[in-house]
Amino acid sequence: PDVIIRDDSFLMQSMADPSVSALLIGCDNRGKGTKVHTDFFVIKPDVLSAKAFPLTGENAELSFTRSIQESVLDNGSHRWIPDASPKSYLCRAGDGRDFYESPIVHEHFLHPEVCSVPKDIDVTSVFPDAWPLPWSRRV
Repeated sequence: PDVIIRDDSFLMQSMADPSVSALLIGCDNRGKGTKVHTDFFVIKPDVLSAKAFPLTGENAELSFTRSIQESVLDNGSHRWIPDASPKSYLCRAGDGRDFYESPIVHEHFLHPEVCSVPKDIDVTSVFPDAWPLPWSRRV
């Protein structure tokens, strides 16, 4: 998996609230307006219609945002997950933030404190650089 939940306290507290329908992460991908991040979200299924997710040719974030606009976003029953939106132009949870700053992190490199590799495993065929890879390195 490339999304790590580092701290679930906000998620658990919010989803126990019956007035909350969804927990979302926003992204302003390349200045094209706020969209909802699709690699991680929580939605209570009873707020969605059977036709909520039509197949479209749009990118995932735009399509998803339009699909939940009326049933979730317009009625204000959602909550934005604090400190999880990207600081960069990428629509990737926690992107541009320090690993410990965001409760949810979307990353394509393993963080050695979370996903460590045993010392007897040779990972040089997969990661030719020295292990552990610096967390600041991005794909």
